[in-house]
Amino acid sequence: MLLNLASVLLTSVGVLLNKFALGHLSPLQAAFLNAGFAAAFCVVPFTYLAARSGGMPRIASFRPLIIVAGLANAVALLLLFILLDIAGPITVGFLGRLYIVFAVLIGVVWFRERHTALEYFLILLSVIGGGLFTLPDESLGGTGFAIALSYCLLFAVSNALSKQALRPGAAPGSAGRSSVTAVYSILIANNLLAAALLAGALVATRGAGGFGFDPSGAAFVAGSSLVGSVIGIYLFYQGLRFISFSRANLVRSVQPLFVAAASFPFFPVHLGPTMAAGALLMIVSVVWLAALSARKESDVAPRNPPGK
Repeated sequence: MLLNLASVLLTSVGVLLNKFALGHLSPLQAAFLNAGFAAAFCVVPFTYLAARSGGMPRIASFRPLIIVAGLANAVALLLLFILLDIAGPITVGFLGRLYIVFAVLIGVVWFRERHTALEYFLILLSVIGGGLFTLPDESLGGTGFAIALSYCLLFAVSNALSKQALRPGAAPGSAGRSSVTAVYSILIANNLLAAALLAGALVATRGAGGFGFDPSGAAFVAGSSLVGSVIGIYLFYQGLRFISFSRANLVRSVQPLFVAAASFPFFPVHLGPTMAAGALLMIVSVVWLAALSARKESDVAPRNPPGK
């Protein structure tokens, strides 16, 4: 579990670094650099893991699943940086937990997963909590909440498509790869596509001048991509050697608390009664939902007979 806690801590620091970057870059520039750096940095662990397993480094082919995932990732990244530009990292950290709502709903619609009435009730509570958390903030209001819902939905769609691409037989030539190597392969292809799409948006809106990046802003985004997209993900999957996927996601569900701890000295937030109630409602419902998922996974896991 320590590896997964370290992963959550690093990705929380990444949110803070992205906020610093927006003092020097536009949201579109930051989103482009984030995708580009993430793809570049993932090449190192991908090549290392592929070589260690005796396979040839080979990035996932740009099939329709990967293309749509890259498009969803590009728009989600842009919306995330727009939200981070108008709100603090603590606010974004809490609203980002709405991702699990869409992940569960996509699991029902797409992967035919089944959930209880309690789980649906917790999803509703988390959405209500998100509304309570954002509406009193005049800089966010309904627009900010809509942006948060949209970027969480698009990230969930992108990840679901990537999950589908990782299924056995979904990726030609992927047989024999380790699961972590395959994940990095998808991440590289996904972020390369997102970077290309965001580069096109930069050219369309700002011309060649859109690529005049402030060095300080670029450095902050590079640091965020390194700790979040490379080291954080690597630690997350290494942690799966010791705990289940659902329990790992249970650890990740408390990420807003880590973001708040890292960000408060730089971007303090005054929580009024309504915002505090919304934040508490979101955290409790999301952690409870993740705990139920972990328990269901434990119930269906095969058990060895005594003495085995």
